[in-house]
Amino acid sequence: MLEKIDLKPDLAINGAIAWYMAQKFEYDIIFMDLQMPVMGGLEATRAIRSMEKNTKRHVPIIAITAYAYEQDKIDCMEAGMDDFISKPVDYDILMEKVFLLLNK
Repeated sequence: MLEKIDLKPDLAINGAIAWYMAQKFEYDIIFMDLQMPVMGGLEATRAIRSMEKNTKRHVPIIAITAYAYEQDKIDCMEAGMDDFISKPVDYDILMEKVFLLLNK
């Protein structure tokens, strides 16, 4: 879906790698699954936000998850995520959120 609009995604196979990649590369946006091995999405987001405290950078993080309960959304926002999309991902909703966050 992202490649259709000329975005070039990288893939992290777990939250620890996502956190490592966020330290090494400057991403425009991060999509974070909540359920990942080694380090979950909430923990990885907290680690990224903690790292950002030493910089002026704030990369938008969107949760993408099968969990669609209100408490899950609250947990994501409290961890520092900027938005929330439930699976299955709707293309139009994804594009709306991407354009909104990238054009801030």
